Amino acid sequence: MTVVAPAAPYKQPHVTAGEFVLFQTDLGEKRPDVALVLRVCNRSIDVLRLGSFLNKEGIRHISDPELKTHTDLLKDTGGVWRETETTGRLNRVEATVMDLTHQVAELGNRLTEARRERKVPT
Repeated sequence: MTVVAPAAPYKQPHVTAGEFVLFQTDLGEKRPDVALVLRVCNRSIDVLRLGSFLNKEGIRHISDPELKTHTDLLKDTGGVWRETETTGRLNRVEATVMDLTHQVAELGNRLTEARRERKVPT
């Protein structure tokens, strides 16, 4: 019998209050509004749409899988959010730097261990 590990729960992309995101009223909108993040919750954010100065609460990220299975979520909140291109690039750069930092630390650990193994007790 094959055991399959449960999928990790969905986690929205990292965003903080004060950042700008793109707000769109549906999943396929081509011209979203810029919005200011007011509050970050576990699975949603509250934003202020700068085009209309409307406050929107409980906005899910466009990649949230529940939007596909619970269509009422999109109707209830009036839209979804996604990262701006600049924020997306910055997040990818940060992830790459973190990965490289871990790789360098691991390499340092291996080198230290190799040096210990090569030393001959006196």
